[in-house]
Amino acid sequence: MDTSVTEDEENDFEEKLFDLHFACVYANSLCTLAEMYYFNGQYETGVEHLTSAMKAIDLHEHDIRTHPVLGRILRDFAIIYMQGSQAVKAEGLFRSALQKFQSPYGQHDIRYQYEAALAKGYYGRLLTKWEKRESIGNQYRDEAKQVIDASYIQPSVPASPLQRYVFSSLFQFPHQ
Repeated sequence: MDTSVTEDEENDFEEKLFDLHFACVYANSLCTLAEMYYFNGQYETGVEHLTSAMKAIDLHEHDIRTHPVLGRILRDFAIIYMQGSQAVKAEGLFRSALQKFQSPYGQHDIRYQYEAALAKGYYGRLLTKWEKRESIGNQYRDEAKQVIDASYIQPSVPASPLQRYVFSSLFQFPHQ
């Protein structure tokens, strides 16, 4: 079976990236792939997918500055930096990610509320490692847990097994 891509197909795909909604769907898909790789210890491949996600939304620089998909990409980079013991970089990325999730689009889309809760939970986890910031870190983790718990009750929230694993490992709960 020939899986090669013709030049016309490649040009067609690049044209689709000019559509903001397609670019966001594609970037979210790349983030999911990146998560699968970096949670399995393949950080370089995860970073490659996140870099591709950034490139996919790059055409929409003007429209994307406050879009929650950018928040998801930044959060995923922050998790990689956090796991790589680069806490200062991770903190800045988590803060930026949380700002992107506060956009009107992000506040009204339960999927991005879930993604924001993951960002807040990981950021809280990072903060609990630093003296004098443990209480705010625990507060962030508690707030994230409330959002995640509520999303489990609502069947309309598409929480994948990977997302449930990430959440359970974040708060050290048994996997569901």
